[in-house]
Amino acid sequence: MLNEMEKIDDSCDKATLHMKIPFNCAREAEIAYNSLRVDSEPKRSQVLRSLSVDGTALVIDLIAPDARQIRLSMNSLLDHVLLVQKVISKFSAKS
Repeated sequence: MLNEMEKIDDSCDKATLHMKIPFNCAREAEIAYNSLRVDSEPKRSQVLRSLSVDGTALVIDLIAPDARQIRLSMNSLLDHVLLVQKVISKFSAKS
């Protein structure tokens, strides 16, 4: 079974973005991944999003028909990442 990222025809011109966001440890990266993976792109969106964890980093891949859609999706996703980072830091400060 192919995931959404593998369904893209490589011959098409698409805007892509690959980003790694570092965390303090692998556990924090997993928490961020699990928090963000449940929030999918809106059905009308043409953006394909893939999230994964690579060691202590959250890996984000986006593919869209144009750069504008990448920017809109990334802005929203980064807002969520910042919120997750703030929550993680609040809980780790209380430990």
